[in-house]
Amino acid sequence: MENQATIDELRKILFYISKGYKLPKIIHDVIFRVAKYEIEEKKKVVLIKRDPNIHSGRIQAVYVRIIEGEAMDIHPATVGGFGADFDGDTMSVFVPLSKEAQTEAKTKMVRAISNSSINSPNFNLTNEMLIGLFTLTHENANNPPKIVKSMEEIVVLHPGIVVTFKFKGESRTTTAGRFVFNSKLPPWYSFIDEPIKKKNLGIMFTEIVSRSKSDYAVTIDAVMKLAFEIATKYPRSISLDMLRIPPQLMKLKEKLAKEKDMMVQQEIIDDMTSEMIKHLQAHVPELYDILESGASKGYGQLRQLMIAKGLFSDAEGNILPVVARSMNEGYRPGEYFNAAGGARKGIVNRVHTTAHGGYAYRKMVYVMGNAQANPTNKDCETRLTMKIKLTPDLFRRMKGRYVQDTFGGPFIPVDKSMIGKVINLRSPMFCRSLKICRTCYGQLIDQVDSRNVGLIAAQECTSLSEKIMKSFHTGGAVDLKRPDIIKMLLENISDDMESIVKKAFQQEDMSLVSNAPFVVVNIKKSLYDDEYKITEDEEYLSLPMGYFDIRYDDIVIPMTIEEKTRFYLKNAQREDTNTNIMMTFSAGEHIFLLQPSSLQPDEVARRLDKYVGGKSPWTTPESLYTKFYKILGAMGDWDSVHLEVILSNILRWKEDPHYPARVKYPYNPTTFSIKSLPGVMSWPLGLAFENFGKAITYGMISERGTESPIEKVFFGESLLEE
Repeated sequence: MENQATIDELRKILFYISKGYKLPKIIHDVIFRVAKYEIEEKKKVVLIKRDPNIHSGRIQAVYVRIIEGEAMDIHPATVGGFGADFDGDTMSVFVPLSKEAQTEAKTKMVRAISNSSINSPNFNLTNEMLIGLFTLTHENANNPPKIVKSMEEIVVLHPGIVVTFKFKGESRTTTAGRFVFNSKLPPWYSFIDEPIKKKNLGIMFTEIVSRSKSDYAVTIDAVMKLAFEIATKYPRSISLDMLRIPPQLMKLKEKLAKEKDMMVQQEIIDDMTSEMIKHLQAHVPELYDILESGASKGYGQLRQLMIAKGLFSDAEGNILPVVARSMNEGYRPGEYFNAAGGARKGIVNRVHTTAHGGYAYRKMVYVMGNAQANPTNKDCETRLTMKIKLTPDLFRRMKGRYVQDTFGGPFIPVDKSMIGKVINLRSPMFCRSLKICRTCYGQLIDQVDSRNVGLIAAQECTSLSEKIMKSFHTGGAVDLKRPDIIKMLLENISDDMESIVKKAFQQEDMSLVSNAPFVVVNIKKSLYDDEYKITEDEEYLSLPMGYFDIRYDDIVIPMTIEEKTRFYLKNAQREDTNTNIMMTFSAGEHIFLLQPSSLQPDEVARRLDKYVGGKSPWTTPESLYTKFYKILGAMGDWDSVHLEVILSNILRWKEDPHYPARVKYPYNPTTFSIKSLPGVMSWPLGLAFENFGKAITYGMISERGTESPIEKVFFGESLLEE
């Protein structure tokens, strides 16, 4: 008994460990053996977390090996999922102690697939691994094909040597590197005969994990080891000599320095980037491989280093004078002063506006806390569906979802043949069940393995802080986009109408011009309040955001433009009523004018607040979905259902707003300020948030809404799901 430590002695030992004291070897060895036995040999899991912990992938349960040393060793394929790198990052470790905690961690937190989308892997290959795979599959010696009879002959060849080989029962002629790569894939997977980049590698892993998780585990490990091997055998290195500028780019630099029009400047910068890529491909393959593989941040940063700084904005979003010189050349004093303003934008964003993203995320978590799903409820039998045009990007985000064209009709899985058509999607936005049914949510419900789909949706769609923090990498660079007005016309109508629309309208610069003899624009005045007012001068009638209909013949085109829209008054025959403004345009007349735009993460956070609170114009639930999708879609690859869940909880029933509009008849949605929404939904949720007074006032005159996990924590109740 005298060799056993008392509880107090153990506490002192653990205290000294936490303070960084060096332990005597005998105590260190005992603790090491105990940890190895209790965790590794008993096959327990621990939780590892990397801050900022903004979504579920940042904290995972893992099986570990106990090793000596003060640093953690993690599998390279997990690095991307944690958003980690190796410049001093730290990770926290937690050990679930009870049997119940261990069981829950093993069943819910040891995962190969993320919550963001159907069959989206939690692990991926990055950096050197991508360079290695691109090198392996991109090289081509263009030699006469060499006939080989075994993989043993192929693996010793240079990856670019062209060979003919019978692979998986089929004779093929391609490079040795591509045969080596395909040999690491499952036997059932089809042959990939193209260079491997970040994008098609992601598609490949998604397809493999959707069919077999065990094949996925074996494949990602084998491909990773192959990638490191090739990156080591055929390393890519660069020097400043490679950044010399070819003559064709010097002409573009001179042109950029003389140009005053901002949109033309952006077009010249885009031409510079295209010419730079061609130059790298032909003359600097080492640098081209690094960028084209997806291992780097893209061509924009290299263009700033090598060709021209280009357009950029200051901390307040004002676009500064273009800089036609590069960092490699060095700036003149005035250019340096302006470029420093662009560099400060990233620092100011990190210090100042990261809080906007974090606060927006916090508010959204409270708003979405009580949005839940019921996987056992197959169908809520709703009569309403979400009518939306299926684009290629939305198709990617709507896998595992269902279309129902008539009430009581069959559920048809969303498939590729529907792209370009307006579909009737079963959606959480119109689910009649308080807890969203399986049909409205889709097949992702089996993957997320939780009823708390609202919290998951908030995590996946609205965690913007990290993106704001990382904006400093670009030095304030701005990428202006010329509006594609014809594409905007087609956003809400079927592709079958494309030829008719293109015949009736054309785009001149940034204006829409009528080719039809008679076009009517209809604007509803009720959409525009004191904050978003319709203004006009002698030349233009201006909408802060473009929500209106365009009509000609029997066709009605609903427009949803998230930018200022100016109508040409001198071309219009105008008629005003109490509710509407109608303008008629003839053939050859300009209808409206837009401006180039550039949407940054900090602006997305600000808009998110306005959109959730209904402070920005919207007409239908589908138009509100479109508003959110346009600003949030570029921020992540999440499935559409997450955004639909958010909207299903934001849209409250006008008659009694502590109910979602979707569960009541008649369907009559309204929106509230995001700060007041938690208290409106449930007064205890308002208490837990930050609106104590309004929550008490509302609680005195209303029932308690659907209970959320946040409220359970607030009242000390169990979070165990029934």
